[in-house]
Amino acid sequence: MAKEPNWTPQEIEVLTQYFSSQRGTMSKLVLLLPRRSPQAIRNKANKMGLSTRPQPRKPWMKNEDEWLMENVERLSFRELCAHLHRGENSIKNRMRELRLTKSYRDGWFTMHDVAEVLGSSRKRVLKLIEDGKLKARRRATGADYQIDSETRCAVEITTRDLRDFIKAYPGELQGRPVDMVSVVQVLVGDA
Repeated sequence: MAKEPNWTPQEIEVLTQYFSSQRGTMSKLVLLLPRRSPQAIRNKANKMGLSTRPQPRKPWMKNEDEWLMENVERLSFRELCAHLHRGENSIKNRMRELRLTKSYRDGWFTMHDVAEVLGSSRKRVLKLIEDGKLKARRRATGADYQIDSETRCAVEITTRDLRDFIKAYPGELQGRPVDMVSVVQVLVGDA
């Protein structure tokens, strides 16, 4: 293992200024210190007594919670993120805290929604559709799903089709981080 080069006074100054002002992410600091790995930067900052902890999270406001509750079922995660100026994980965590699900959008799911419900990936959901195990339709026309790059994002899976899939292939849920609240809602729903 090669020995790491000594820290220059300029690098130490950049490190000190960065942590005193908290001007961004570690990836920005790595760009400012190209000879250093993120771990080397953290180690040096710790030795210097500088905090490497991320900035405190932005608290959720009541109006954001209300807006999220009103729109969670009709908008995609991308649209929720754009409107709330928050990351997808932040929104998902808040949904869990508020016990919200994206389970119903007038009776249909996107591939992304189904991947979350099944604790799987969109790629796996696409494979299930391509194999004929999970029925899907084009969102705009309602025609049966055809495998091509244009329709992959414009796919809807009805609640009834997802329920039929879960009943026919319960083994697909084993060993996965399944969203049990959504699964139960799909199974007991009246779609």
